[in-house]
Amino acid sequence: MAHTSGVREIERDGFLERIRARLRGLSFVEEQALLRSVDELVSQYTADHESDEERQLWIRNEERKAVGRRELMSGCLTFEEAAELLELSSHALRMRINRGKIISLRDGSDHFIPRWQFDLSASDRMVKGLDRVLKAMESASSDEMKILWLSRPWGGFEGLKPIDVLRSGRVDEVIEFAQSLGGGHE
Repeated sequence: MAHTSGVREIERDGFLERIRARLRGLSFVEEQALLRSVDELVSQYTADHESDEERQLWIRNEERKAVGRRELMSGCLTFEEAAELLELSSHALRMRINRGKIISLRDGSDHFIPRWQFDLSASDRMVKGLDRVLKAMESASSDEMKILWLSRPWGGFEGLKPIDVLRSGRVDEVIEFAQSLGGGHE
C-alpha cells in the first residue's frame, strides 16, 4: 500500500508541474490561487480510479478544467485591485458582490473579479445594463457559468461576446437571451 501512495505522490507532483507549465503569464497571486484549487482536487483523488487508464483520464480532465479556470481568471482583478479601481471600500465592494451587482470567481475566501464588467466612464463604473443581465441570470448554476456566457462569443449575437453587445447599447436583447438561459426575471 505504501508503494501505491508513493506512486500517487509522484503522479500528483507531475500533474502539478504540467499545470505550472501552463500557467506562465498569470500573476503570482492568480497562479497560487489556481494551484491551491488544483492541489485540493488532486488530494481528494481516491482509490476509485484504480486502473492507469482511469487515472490518466481523470488527470487529463482535471488539467482541462484547470486550464479553463485559468482562462477565466486571466484579466481578473484581485478584490483589492477592484476596490481601488471602483473607488469603493472593501465593505461596499463585498456588498455589491453579495447582492449580485458585481460578478466574481471565488477561490476559498479570495475573489477574482473580471475587469470587463467595468466602465470607468459611467457614474457607477459598471457596464450599463449588466446588473439587469445578472438579475435575469440569477438562477444560472454558478458565477463561473455566468462569466463564461458573458465573456465568450455567442452565436445569438453574430459571434460577439454578450458583454460587448451590452457595451454597444443592446441591453434588452442581452437580457432576453440571459432570461432564456438563467430563468430569471428582470
